Amino acid sequence: MNKALSIALLLLSCYGVAMSQDTPSRYVRLAELEIEPAQMDAFVAATREVGQASVRSEDGCIALYAVVEKDNPARVRVFEIYRDATAYEAHVQTAHFRTFRTTTDSMVRTRKLIDANPVSLATKPGVVP
Repeated sequence: MNKALSIALLLLSCYGVAMSQDTPSRYVRLAELEIEPAQMDAFVAATREVGQASVRSEDGCIALYAVVEKDNPARVRVFEIYRDATAYEAHVQTAHFRTFRTTTDSMVRTRKLIDANPVSLATKPGVVP
């Protein structure tokens, strides 16, 4: 199984989002990033900021998780869930996301974006990671 998919499934099983199993319209995006090691602190700060702003201010942004690999902290995996594709398109047009991309583009060595379909999105209601 793809390492990013494994991480995403682990995140879902541990944290998930409160929604029913029949949510085929959800838009799920995974990102595999490699960051310049000297830029990690700045990248982490920008990632936390955009994640909090997205979940707080965008009705269609359901969850946005970012993790680093324990053995290689310059490798970041991002797992995002949106209400639907339209909500994702609105997300990438927000000022906070555009600022994030402008700020972090030079920090990113490689970027792979993966669209995914939900298989199981489960959590305990009210649990915040």
